Parts: sequence; C-alpha cells; structure tokens
Amino acid sequence: FTTVYITSKMFELLAHLEMEDEEAEEILDIAQEMKGIRILVYSNDDENEDKKSILGTGKYDPQTLYNEVYSKVPQNYYEDLMVVKSHGANVQFMVNETKPGVIHELLMLVKEENTFVFMSIDGNLDLKRISKLANSIDVEGLDYLESLDEDSEDKDIAK
Repeated sequence: FTTVYITSKMFELLAHLEMEDEEAEEILDIAQEMKGIRILVYSNDDENEDKKSILGTGKYDPQTLYNEVYSKVPQNYYEDLMVVKSHGANVQFMVNETKPGVIHELLMLVKEENTFVFMSIDGNLDLKRISKLANSIDVEGLDYLESLDEDSEDKDIAK
C-alpha cells in the first residue's frame, strides 16, 4: 500500500509562492480552495508471494478492496457523480455538496486488474479546476482525475 496525505498547511505554503507563469498562478488559486487530499493506492504487480493477506495468496484482490470500501461509504452523505469504465478500469466519483453546485468533498474509487485507489479531496471544489491540478502534480492516483475533464467517447459513463 502507498498512502499520501497532503494537508491544508501545504496548500497554505503554496499560496505564498511567487509565480510568473499564468498556469502556475491558476494552480495556486485552486490549491487555496482545498483543505486536504488523502490517497491510498494498492498495487499487487510486484508483491512478494510468500506474504499472507486476506485471500491467503500473498496478494489482496483489488475488486474485493473496491467493493469493501464502496460498501463503507455513507450513501446518505455522498452521491454518485459518475462512473467511468475504460480499458479494464472502473473509476467511480462521488461527491458531497454543501449546497447545489458547491462540492465539499470528492471521493474517487478505482479498480483495475492489479490496482486499487481510494482518494478523498476536501475543500470548495470545481471539478474542471481539480482536473487541471491533477495534470500538473505527479502524485500516484491523481492521474485518474483527468477523466473528470475528458470527453466521454470510448467510455461507459453513468450517473
């Protein structure tokens, strides 16, 4: 498992940087609205086979992890935003809105053949701006956010 937690303090520090690039300024504006990002990534590509796990095979099953985490998400607090199924990946986005159009928290669950990702982003969020931030930061798991801003061709999208 890999875990990443980016605190609001990191976003505050970013806000004090002097930027000359227009794109960098926009990224800082996005970051100021965020309170935190938590990412949990599991990949069984290169795991040692002799370790014990929930399946007894030395590996966790990404589908089982996905199902278990999804079942723990309070459905009365979050609502499905969209599901993207493409090239063997299943990416589910859920949101908590404080009022219509104002997203307080974005959850993302990803299941691929050998990978499971869970991510939570807190703050006042604009989905298009979050996608732009994901393009500029090289953190494992954030790359799935790009699908929030992509066209839906070649994908099954359900709301």
